[in-house]
Amino acid sequence: MIKLVGTPLSNYVATVRASLLEKGLEFTEIDQMPVQEESHLKSSPMGKVPYIETDKGVLTEVNVIFDYLEDIAPSPALYPKNAWERAKAKEIGRISELYIDGASRPLTKAAYFGEAVSDQVKEFCRPEIQKGVKAILRLGNFQDGFIAGKELTFSDITTYFQIGFARVCTTKIYDWDFVSENRPIADYLCRLEGNRSINQAAKVMNDSLKNVGII
Repeated sequence: MIKLVGTPLSNYVATVRASLLEKGLEFTEIDQMPVQEESHLKSSPMGKVPYIETDKGVLTEVNVIFDYLEDIAPSPALYPKNAWERAKAKEIGRISELYIDGASRPLTKAAYFGEAVSDQVKEFCRPEIQKGVKAILRLGNFQDGFIAGKELTFSDITTYFQIGFARVCTTKIYDWDFVSENRPIADYLCRLEGNRSINQAAKVMNDSLKNVGII
């Protein structure tokens, strides 16, 4: 059985949880914060979470885990079969990861844990997040139900949780809800919330965030 290792506070852990649920794979969870202790680094060389433990060994990095899950459980497919469509789906997922979530990361300690953040960081992050939001609006397909076409993909799962993370940051730091001001994104997230796997994975994460007073 697969073991999902990582803190339930993490949106990245939530993406893997939702993917495992959508694939119908049995798994257990182990609560683990990212640390630099040697015992942890033996499994996760960068000390990051999430990672999964399998009967073959350990896999780190969410995008690698997605590819592995698609190979071991091809149905339901969470990537398009067509090579070009598959690449475009992966492109969208990377855009949301790098330029929405990634652009928000310098705000994490302030938004989630109440630590101070410099004006310089604030001034840098907001336009970067705006560029990421504009990029996903240009690249994503918000007409056919899902971001890369007519079927749910890993890109929907990751984009849902990356946007959610960034939204907490921008709302707390700038009093700026970029989701509410972009109707296509708001409608899209509402549709995804109707997916049982995403909804269940989000509930675990949100309950954990509420328990520690982050949301």
